[in-house]
Amino acid sequence: MASVKLLTKLGYDVEALRQPWPVGRPIHTCHPPDKQALKIPKNEDDFVMDVEVKVLNDEKTLFHLILGEKEWFLETKVVLEEVDIKNIASITARFAPPGSTVCMQADTHGAGNVYVGLIMTFEGGFIPINMISGDIGCGLSIVPFVKDGKHIQELSNVKESRKFYSYALAIIRRTLKRGRAAEEGGFLSKYISQAIDFYGSIELPQWLDEMRDILEYVDIPFDSYKDDGEKYDCLTKEQSAVLRYIGRYAQSLGSSGNHFMELSTDDQGYLWAVVHSGSRGLGAKVYSVVAEACRIINYYNGFVCEVATGELAVFYARVYDALNKFAKLNRIMCAVAVLHDLGFSSDTKSLQHHMRESFVFKPAIQACGSDGEAMLSLMSGLTHNGIKAYINDVSKEVHYVLSKGAIAMTKRASASIVALRAGDGCYVWTLADQSCPWVEVDIRVALSKGYTPVYKTDGVIFSGHGAGRSRSTNKTAAMSSFEDVNNFFESNDVIGNIAPGILGDNPRIAYNDVQTIIKHLPLEIACTKSQLKTKVAYKEGITYTNKHIDNCARFINSVWSSSSNEKKLWFDLNLCQKYLDDYEGKNKEREAILEKIAKEYNLSLERSH
Repeated sequence: MASVKLLTKLGYDVEALRQPWPVGRPIHTCHPPDKQALKIPKNEDDFVMDVEVKVLNDEKTLFHLILGEKEWFLETKVVLEEVDIKNIASITARFAPPGSTVCMQADTHGAGNVYVGLIMTFEGGFIPINMISGDIGCGLSIVPFVKDGKHIQELSNVKESRKFYSYALAIIRRTLKRGRAAEEGGFLSKYISQAIDFYGSIELPQWLDEMRDILEYVDIPFDSYKDDGEKYDCLTKEQSAVLRYIGRYAQSLGSSGNHFMELSTDDQGYLWAVVHSGSRGLGAKVYSVVAEACRIINYYNGFVCEVATGELAVFYARVYDALNKFAKLNRIMCAVAVLHDLGFSSDTKSLQHHMRESFVFKPAIQACGSDGEAMLSLMSGLTHNGIKAYINDVSKEVHYVLSKGAIAMTKRASASIVALRAGDGCYVWTLADQSCPWVEVDIRVALSKGYTPVYKTDGVIFSGHGAGRSRSTNKTAAMSSFEDVNNFFESNDVIGNIAPGILGDNPRIAYNDVQTIIKHLPLEIACTKSQLKTKVAYKEGITYTNKHIDNCARFINSVWSSSSNEKKLWFDLNLCQKYLDDYEGKNKEREAILEKIAKEYNLSLERSH
C-alpha cells in the first residue's frame, strides 16, 4: 500500500502503528476513531464540537470561541446563519492554533465538511491538509492576447466579434484536455517550457528533481517514460522522464467542476485569457496517498482526520510547494496553448512585456522599482486554495496562512483575481507597497528559517475569491433549464459553453450579485483595479448525470436547425454524444463551420497535443 510505503520511507515504525489502540490514550476529537475507514466522519452530529460561541458586536460578525481553557476569535464579512457559525467554530477548534483568529470572507458557503471563504492561521508542524484536499494550488491567472507585437483590443464589428468568439470557444474545447486525458494523464503538453520561461523564478531541473522524489515517495511509477521520447536539453534522462510524466496532466482545467477559462476585456477594451484551475489529476493522486498516511498516523495518536504532523508535515510542505508550482505552470500552459491555436503570440517574453505595460499592472510594476521578485509576484497569478507562508526578515517572524477558497496576499507586491459569475467576469486589483517587510516564500523556506510564528500582521491582506454561491449545484440544477442558461448568455452578450454539467452553475441564480463581493474588497489600498468582462465562457460544470446529459441533448436537438453557424459552435456535442440525434451529422457540420472560419482567419485546426 502506497501510504504504508510512504510512512516507512519517512522513518515511521509502521509495525507499531498496527498495534491495538493504546489503553487510556486520549482521543483528540469529539468522537471515537473509525477503525475501518479512518476518515473524517460525515455525520454532522459527530462533526460538530461543543464550542461555546459568544457574540461580540451588534452586527453579529465578531465572535469569541471557547472550548475548555482554549479560546479563538472568529470574524465574518457578512452575517452568517447560526448553523454555519456553529460548524465554523468546530473547524476552528479542531484545526486553528489557540489564540488565533479565523476570518470568513463575503463569499462564504459550505462545501461538505469545510467552508469556502475561510482563512485561518496554521502551525508549521500541524497542517490540516483535508481543508485543501486534492485540488492543491487552485487559483487564477490572466494572460494578454498579443499579435504582431501589440496587445489586441476587442473587435469593433459586433457580427465579426461574435463569429470570432464562437470560434474561440470551439478551439478551447479542442485544445484543452478533457475527460480521462485530463484526470489520468494523456498526451504531453508541449508548452511546459514556455510556462517555465513565463515565471522565470522556477528552476526546471531542481523542480523536476523535487517532483521525482515526491513521486518515488508516494510510489507513483514514471520509469516507463524514461525511454519515451528524446531527452530534453539541459535535463538528465530521469528528469526528462519526470517532465514527460507530469506534462501529461497539464494543459487541462480538469474533467469537470468549477474550473473555467474565459476570454475577457478590461476597462480599456484589451483582450485577456483568464484561467481558473489547480494541480488537477496529478495533485489528486499525490494527495490521496499523503491523506491516507495521515489517517493511519492520526488514528494511532488520537486524531481522526487528515492532519499532517511531524515528518508528514515536513513532507507535505514539499508536496504543496512542488504541486503549487505545477498548478501555476498548468494555468499558463492552458492559456498559451489556446492563444497559439487561435493564431496569437505564445512567446512568453512578449506576453510578459505586454502584461508589464498594461494599465492593469503597469503602475504596480513601476512601484516595485528594481525588485524583480516583486514584479514576478504581481504577474504570477493567484492561489486561493492552499497554504502560504509570509516572512518578515526584519522582525524574524513568520505568518502561516491557510486559505480555502479565499485570498491572502502581501501588501508588498500582489495581484488579486476575484472570479465573478460568467457575464460579470473577474475583478483584478493589485497591491504594491515596498515599505511592507512581509514577503511570501515557499513553505519549506519558511520552516527552515526558524522564525517566531505570529497569528496576525498588518502586512498580509485577506479577501473573498469569488462571487460566492447563493445556491448549491443540485438546487441550482433543479431550478434551471438549458433554455435558461442559453438565454442568460444571449442577454448578457456572452458566448457560452452549452454542456450537461453547466446546469448547476446557471449564472442567473447560482451566484451572488457582483457588488456582494466587490464592496467587501479592500480597494481603498489598491494600486490598480479593473473589471475584466466576460466575452467567452468555457466551463464543463459539475452536475453530470444521465438525466442532465439527456436534457442537454434534447435542447440541442430542438434548436439545432434554427441556430446560426456561429451559435452551433456553442454546443458541446461530444459530451452529449450518446443522446443526440444524428451526432455524426451534427459533428460534420460543426467541423465544416470551423474549417470555414479557420480559412477566413488563415489558421490551422491542428490541435496543440
